[in-house]
Amino acid sequence: MICLYNKICVPSGFTYDGASVPRLAWSLTGIRPDGLLRAAAAVHDWIYRWQGALPEGSHQFCLDDFAWQSAIGEWKRKDCDRLFGRMMREAGVSPMKRKMAYLAVRLLGGLSW
Repeated sequence: MICLYNKICVPSGFTYDGASVPRLAWSLTGIRPDGLLRAAAAVHDWIYRWQGALPEGSHQFCLDDFAWQSAIGEWKRKDCDRLFGRMMREAGVSPMKRKMAYLAVRLLGGLSW
């Protein structure tokens, strides 16, 4: 069987700050804590909240039989940050903003992990 899809389920009501972009950086980088970054930031913050050990059912995958199953195992911080970058790319965030946001989580994210 081949894994076709993965999904991360972030529950409604989960409180997060969008992308943790200091207000001063908004004008310097053009990165704001809303807009195209919001979905990527929600998933990223959810995984960080649990330090990669997501609650049962939060991470699911679908095999070629199209049945969703709970994924077992923990996320590594680096893989979470890569997912953040990929989600930004798929949302249409510009390459420069994507790179700056990705580097910020790689350099500073360890403080929250």
